[in-house]
Amino acid sequence: MKLRNIGKVVTVMAFSALLTLGFTTAAKAGVIEPSGVGEQILKMYNNKQFVTEYDKDKDKYYHIIDTNSISVKEKKLDADAIMAELKNTGYVKLKEGGTYYLYTALKVESGMKIDATGATIFAKDVVVNNDPTEVNYKSLDGFEMIGGTYYSLCEEGREGTSIQFAHGNNITLQGMDIKHTNYNGHAIELIACSNVLIENCILNAQGTPSDGSVEEMLQIDVATPKTSPRIYELDSAMANKAACKNVTVRGCEITGNRGLCCNHSVDMETAMHTGIVIESCTITSMSTEALALLNTASAKIQKNKIICKSKDNSSNKSVGINIFNRTGKGLKSIVINNNTIKGKKYAVLAWSENNNQYKKLTMKKNKLYAKNKKDTMSLGNAFKKTALKSNKNYKNKSK
Repeated sequence: MKLRNIGKVVTVMAFSALLTLGFTTAAKAGVIEPSGVGEQILKMYNNKQFVTEYDKDKDKYYHIIDTNSISVKEKKLDADAIMAELKNTGYVKLKEGGTYYLYTALKVESGMKIDATGATIFAKDVVVNNDPTEVNYKSLDGFEMIGGTYYSLCEEGREGTSIQFAHGNNITLQGMDIKHTNYNGHAIELIACSNVLIENCILNAQGTPSDGSVEEMLQIDVATPKTSPRIYELDSAMANKAACKNVTVRGCEITGNRGLCCNHSVDMETAMHTGIVIESCTITSMSTEALALLNTASAKIQKNKIICKSKDNSSNKSVGINIFNRTGKGLKSIVINNNTIKGKKYAVLAWSENNNQYKKLTMKKNKLYAKNKKDTMSLGNAFKKTALKSNKNYKNKSK
């Protein structure tokens, strides 16, 4: 493995020595050469050189790439080199066409940037996350990640989260193709984050859909012990019931048991997500609703294709968009314009507890599909005012 930085080439060992001596360089991107371990794993992956492992807790069998022939020292090379450069300059570029292996997660901090355009990355567990130490969106201030195609060692995909940020602000993820997680995990999880842009990403679950599962590929989450156990275990003060605000998801392709969810806590009252924008995306679900706006005070959903492929034809699990609120505090408005929305029971379902109401629903120029074309929406008493205009109803003929 070699690291190219500012026109010079240094070995990882020499680079580590420079860091030990306190040597620093200008803040330009270091291009990390792959160690070769990723190429070995890619070859095994393509040749389907998997071993079968049984997970007693989940009562499931998984097919995992057997990396026992590779030493732990070798396995650590790529992640260690990337983290060394991030700590030195804050900006890493992976070699276009290169293949990398992350034996450990990349623990990112404020101001860092990773450009993985054209690279392939295998990750043993989590790809990227941060360890929060402050609330109020102050734990990670400014992070950008561009490009890359991401895989798990497991043929069926990892059952867990691929990328997770907590209590962060000003986060950008662009052009990423995440094939790392299966239908019971999250490709991206945002816990109490603000000012986030997820753009032109592909988040497609691997393996087989799970009947009845409500896990989503993209989770916009609240910080509670049950919804965010990792950060609670790091520091219980991080589970402060905070929500996300100003999150934009644009131009993405998302497929999962559930596509995208603004999550809530079933056992405690929390802050509500605000300023959610979902635009120009294709969101597909296989076992429950495609898009869930739970605990969401304000959102704009526009120019999307939202498709529920659930086999359930009769409940809230068989709708394109599910809007639900429990607390009723700070409810503002929901805008749903210029979308194609396909559900079984309904295209759009809105409901609430305790007669809590949004101020207004605006729905214009949508194509709405349901089994009964005359009954594509169920809005109940969820809104004080509605502005419904130029929406067209169609029969959903899919099984």
